[in-house]
Amino acid sequence: LGEKLAMVIFTKKHELKGLVDPENWFNAISNPAERRTLPRSIYLMDDIRPILAGGKTDFMFLRKKIEEIVPVWEKPKTKE
Repeated sequence: LGEKLAMVIFTKKHELKGLVDPENWFNAISNPAERRTLPRSIYLMDDIRPILAGGKTDFMFLRKKIEEIVPVWEKPKTKE
């Protein structure tokens, strides 16, 4: 969303129970270069994806919504 790589999943939280295990996603990747392309945070939204008249995602609206919710997962900060 511009400042950090984030994944937004548009679904009901109870529908993903047991299916989303981000820790396994990150641990399964051994190439450090690939880790930079993975999201730093994962958000679940019960809303439908906000779409502009031209069919593109309304990222301005989405950024505002993201600021209001807590991610279901955040990548632990490491010392670099």
